[in-house]
Amino acid sequence: MTLALVAPFAGLLLGSLYFRILAGAVDGWLAGRGAGRQIGLLLLRLGLAGLGFALLAQAGALPLLLALAGFLLARHLATRPAERG
Repeated sequence: MTLALVAPFAGLLLGSLYFRILAGAVDGWLAGRGAGRQIGLLLLRLGLAGLGFALLAQAGALPLLLALAGFLLARHLATRPAERG
């Protein structure tokens, strides 16, 4: 039950890292940095998200869904500044 309380915050942290790395990749792409760096950041993002959700899935469906809710909240917070224009 304790993990169910921590899972949303773990998802929020995981999502924050994911979207921060994504923002760095976009900035790098716009600055003309090489494709190798972009591929490395892509693999890092996907690896972190995959590992994090795989570990949370070991705890059951409820912690996994709560972590997904935290991840989606991080997505909303990360894209909110772009929506304002």
